[in-house]
Amino acid sequence: MQQEQAPAAYEPFVRERGPALLRFAFLMTADHAAAEDVVQDCLLAVLPRWTDVAEPEAYLRRCIANRIRSRLRRIGLHRRWERLNVDVPGRDPAEVVSESDALWRAICALRPHHKAVLVLRYYEDLADSDIARILGCSESTVRSWAMRGLAQLRGEPALSVAEPKAVGSC
Repeated sequence: MQQEQAPAAYEPFVRERGPALLRFAFLMTADHAAAEDVVQDCLLAVLPRWTDVAEPEAYLRRCIANRIRSRLRRIGLHRRWERLNVDVPGRDPAEVVSESDALWRAICALRPHHKAVLVLRYYEDLADSDIARILGCSESTVRSWAMRGLAQLRGEPALSVAEPKAVGSC
């Protein structure tokens, strides 16, 4: 009887939260195909015990982060990165692509747990307590990983930005 109920709750969840899980995986991998594979693997892994999982989204995000870390360890962190193409009015498109590419490469170069924390914090807008629950660590560890990830991004020479000029100054 429980097996008949699981798909009824499972399918609406996948339809509703699947795109967010896929975005999270893409931001972690920088590869659409790899993101789809990881999300599909995790969704299939949770299906048999769907009724036992109290917080399915947190469980799946943790599963995604862990599988990506495992894949990165297996392949020795060698990746092919895709470029972001962001259209910003009034700016040279080549400059925008160059800056976006530099930021994307810097983010992709972060250690997987630093990247996971930054994606969950700044892209998904989750609190440290939620991130800790998802990644299975303490809140202080989340803050430490975020601090280290941001420090690495700040130290990236390709991301240095000139100070903005004051408006109305001589």
